[in-house]
Amino acid sequence: MSKTDNQEETELFTSGIKIVKASIVDGMCNYTFEVSRGVGIGDQHSVKGKGVVKSDLIDAMDRLRVHLALMDEAFKGKGITFTTVEEIAENELVETYFVTGIAIKGGEGDEKISIDGHKHSVAIGGYINLKTPAVLFSKPGAYQWQQELEDVVQVIRMEVELYRNGKYTQTELEDEDVDKAQLKIFAGGDGIDADAFAKAKI
Repeated sequence: MSKTDNQEETELFTSGIKIVKASIVDGMCNYTFEVSRGVGIGDQHSVKGKGVVKSDLIDAMDRLRVHLALMDEAFKGKGITFTTVEEIAENELVETYFVTGIAIKGGEGDEKISIDGHKHSVAIGGYINLKTPAVLFSKPGAYQWQQELEDVVQVIRMEVELYRNGKYTQTELEDEDVDKAQLKIFAGGDGIDADAFAKAKI
């Protein structure tokens, strides 16, 4: 019997870890997770991603672009009115903002998030780096679109956990590493270098 999306999501969020940092670099996801129960509780481990991220994680990160623009007050004084995040997300100003990662601090019921990214500046013909102040999820009114932000962050966390569990496109380099590891096994363990064995077996 195949697992439903809800079952898979439940397993992820009861896996004993929580994602506290994530960024997409050169198409791969680097992330930090914290052990939330069992041995090593509270320990954090940083991982450099090995595979190319799928579109679901990219799309989830892109949903933060509008929040980065809102926190940067991109629409202030421009006479732009809107009632939902989805509505303002369509504004062309959002297209000048890019999100590179998130960082989450705090414990249960006391988490806060900051967003890393940059915006394009026509004046300098380049990009200005941005890092938002931390938004406390448990503080009502800390940020007008707080619930929408929290919803997106939970999706990103889920996608990063899925990435950790293998939801990515394998790179050629990773394929080569697997081949070398197999050659090492065929060569008899640690006694023979994989590259040397590959040449010797021709």
